[in-house]
Amino acid sequence: MEGGERRIVEMGKTAFAMHSRLCLFLCMLYAVSPLLARNDEPVQHWKNEIVYHDDPFCSRTSPAYIKFTIIIREGFDPNIVYYQDSQRYTYHYDFAAECLDLFMGMSLSEYDSITLYEQRQQAILGAVILSPRQEPPFNKYGIQFVRYDPYTKEQIVQMFNIVKASVIADPNVQAFYFPTYEQFPTAQQNRDWFESQGVPVGSTAQWAEGNTSYSDGWALGPLKFFPSSQIQTAYTAGDLLPGDILLSDAVPSEIPSVAGIITLMPSTPNSHVAILAQSQGVPFVHLFLEPDVVRVEQLVGRIVYLAVTTESWDRWCNVKLLDVEMLNEQDKSAILALKQTPQRQMRSVSEQAYAGRLSISPFSFTPHFDNFKVL
Repeated sequence: MEGGERRIVEMGKTAFAMHSRLCLFLCMLYAVSPLLARNDEPVQHWKNEIVYHDDPFCSRTSPAYIKFTIIIREGFDPNIVYYQDSQRYTYHYDFAAECLDLFMGMSLSEYDSITLYEQRQQAILGAVILSPRQEPPFNKYGIQFVRYDPYTKEQIVQMFNIVKASVIADPNVQAFYFPTYEQFPTAQQNRDWFESQGVPVGSTAQWAEGNTSYSDGWALGPLKFFPSSQIQTAYTAGDLLPGDILLSDAVPSEIPSVAGIITLMPSTPNSHVAILAQSQGVPFVHLFLEPDVVRVEQLVGRIVYLAVTTESWDRWCNVKLLDVEMLNEQDKSAILALKQTPQRQMRSVSEQAYAGRLSISPFSFTPHFDNFKVL
């Protein structure tokens, strides 16, 4: 009987322990259930303030940027900035059409008509461009406004201060105005006035120590120079073709389709030209180094090979620019065919060689020229 009582007592203790553990588990589950429920709640992809320099809305580019919208339609507060998650939304339109009630269901052409022109404008588009990371830090960022029609200098100062007030940063971090191509004349003509208003004018060039890639890639074709104001006219006239590599003093917000883009004035990774170039594998580079500027000017009018590459740990890019005028048409066609070569043909292509002058990388599909002079 004594042994039976002992077993009953032990069973009671076990049952009590299991009951205690079950209660503890249920209490913990109750405590974390609100957190688990939040995972099913919709994630908000916009906010009204950003943090310099570690905001999660930053793009995965160098320099990083965060795009914004300010709604100026009657009935909306023009002092509120809507920042978009620039990792999720590359374009202003895609963000606005999904996240801002005013633009939901609106076509791209309708959206452009009320954001990119002075007449009927209902929203201001722009971006905050963050300085690259380095030690010691730059502690600077740029503010940009996008519109095909120029803003007045007074409008720029007012918009600049609204955006600056929405950027959370240490007092030693300085904001600059980075004019786009269309806004550059106003900024250039009024640089001193802007400075007196606390709006220093700058560009990404102030952070540059080398050539800057806005899109890595390679191209082969005639190198042609056209001033930025003549690019569209040259394309319409047939003087600039889709297979050409364009050299220009600057790059407007929109340009025709070309094989490669070289600019002598800095652009930004958030421009439509840069985003489209990235999606299409078109090399797009700003030449900052003077020897490279001299070299490219010497090659205008010749058939060239342009390759732009950036190592993941490097802020500046490598530019290979070769005179390949001596290549025959068969070799040119074979090289350009690599742009359309399916991955399954990688092995056979990697084993080809063109008259001992060209080899193909089996991983990147980038031609490597062995015996061509680099000017």
